[in-house]
Amino acid sequence: VDAGSTSGYFHQWPYVSTKHNNLDCCEAASYITDAKHNQLCFSVPKVPGLNAVFLIDTNRLPNGADSLSDDCGKFNRPQSLKYYLVKGQDSFNVTDESLATHYVKRRYYKHASVDTFRRTIWILYDISNEQNPYIVQHYFFKDGIPAPIIGQPHGNSKQDSTFIHR
Repeated sequence: VDAGSTSGYFHQWPYVSTKHNNLDCCEAASYITDAKHNQLCFSVPKVPGLNAVFLIDTNRLPNGADSLSDDCGKFNRPQSLKYYLVKGQDSFNVTDESLATHYVKRRYYKHASVDTFRRTIWILYDISNEQNPYIVQHYFFKDGIPAPIIGQPHGNSKQDSTFIHR
């Protein structure tokens, strides 16, 4: 993936950005609501060692939790935050809960073996708690420099061998 590109494909998975630092909540919500069919992933991207932002259609996954099965090995338990948003004419803005039209949940994961590798998942809800079927899954290296992912299998793995993705 070209670090200067804003969209393209990594194997069969389309990505919408190669941003290498964390998205903000309004940017993530806009990716979800402005998604075009050709930007959607219908399976979980297998993207070890990559700075990229993917939009995943969770309706197309056998199970919504499958979005965590990305072949990147074990991540530490997520830190979760919730942001209240109001949808403006062209974009989202952070607001007080009483004025919100939407809220977004962010789950931020740190890789268990590669200290600089991160995964962030953004999930958008309307104010009546209806989840949007599209989610943003963002992989990035905190310093922006990709590195091999050397990890251990996560708890759902059928194998117990160490692996290296390059």
